[in-house]
Amino acid sequence: MIFEVTEPGFPSDQSVRIFVQFERVEEATKALVDLQGRFFGGREVKAQFFEEERFEKLELAPRPEEVRR
Repeated sequence: MIFEVTEPGFPSDQSVRIFVQFERVEEATKALVDLQGRFFGGREVKAQFFEEERFEKLELAPRPEEVRR
């Protein structure tokens, strides 16, 4: 799932979020390790786990404490 943060002033290098759901934790861990630091479309990938409950509720926008400025 692709989600774009559109709020004014949000850092453009963090505005596109791509979510991938895995069946097994081992698969998700491997993807995180393999993707972290790679470049896609000229931008560095910053991979991290996301709260499953928030994902299921489609609460995909970042909380203020999650924004790296």
